Amino acid sequence: MMRFLRSTGVMALALLGVPFMVMAAAPIPVTGAADPMPDHDIFDHAYCAAFRFSTEIGFTEGSPPHFPPRSDGDLLSTRGCLVLTNNELTANLGIMPVVPDLGLDAATSTFRRPVLFSLEQSVFSETLGRIGHGDLLATDGRIVRTNHQLLEAFDPWGPCPCISVDGDCDCDCTFASCPCGCCDVGLDAAHVEIVSSADRRILFSVEHRFWSEALGQWVSHGDLLSDTGAVFRTNQQLMANFHALCPDCPDADCECDFGLDAVYLTRWGTVWFSVEQGFYDVRLGWISDGALLSENGWVVRRNLQLLHSCAPLEDLANFGLDAVDFRIHGLPASGDVAEPLPIDTK
Repeated sequence: MMRFLRSTGVMALALLGVPFMVMAAAPIPVTGAADPMPDHDIFDHAYCAAFRFSTEIGFTEGSPPHFPPRSDGDLLSTRGCLVLTNNELTANLGIMPVVPDLGLDAATSTFRRPVLFSLEQSVFSETLGRIGHGDLLATDGRIVRTNHQLLEAFDPWGPCPCISVDGDCDCDCTFASCPCGCCDVGLDAAHVEIVSSADRRILFSVEHRFWSEALGQWVSHGDLLSDTGAVFRTNQQLMANFHALCPDCPDADCECDFGLDAVYLTRWGTVWFSVEQGFYDVRLGWISDGALLSENGWVVRRNLQLLHSCAPLEDLANFGLDAVDFRIHGLPASGDVAEPLPIDTK
């Protein structure tokens, strides 16, 4: 029998009645304007806690021993920097010959299960056929959901972005008919949520807005969506607790959309996210597109805080943030599943 006992600054692991004491890691503050802001999103003292993420810009890792440059397609961690290279992420997808880095647009990972992710570009697989940049993939070699399957419950209508493996398609694509079969609105962020043992939903964002017949409205590239056909959070709801100046109408009360590049839903139901477009907040100052934010209106981590263990040699303040996940080793993650998500064959 195993249980976790928590006290101030100390965590005790009792196994078979014999206590085993370990020192807890330093508190993980949520950083706001100047002072740490307490937030129920994070344990006061987290043992073996780590963010996993990807950047938009590659860099040279400065932490010894020195490794080859890290790309924007590698999965990184705040503990030890590298988790998986882009080639390791795609190794089981049947992409032959081995291609250059394909980027990493979304990732939701656990310590025990395959990493689920999307690519920045479409590619051909000898075992799976066409892999779209909006498909949700797994490191065990599966297409978990195609872009079409993710959007199916929204009943999308109208013109559709058409991106082939070789570039733009020549055919005229709509959601109803795409002769070349490459209709794809992209996949910018993804997170698997466990509602119950029999109910799992995928939260995600897209790169291009589309019209939903089921909802009777436009769905934005900054909205957080559910594969059940619902808008889980609009971009305006995510940004409601910030005091952001909209670059398109800084003095007007308009609905500005800052995009949605990365997302993580905490076990307390709070959304952490990053935006595609940095902004100025009248309370917090400049917030880059590489910062991890809480919908409660605080900065969870600045970009260079996430990259601290990687110690980039490049003199940049922001490397971007394309994907994010958070894990505490030894505790079930909000996206952990008892078995891999099945392939939807509809």
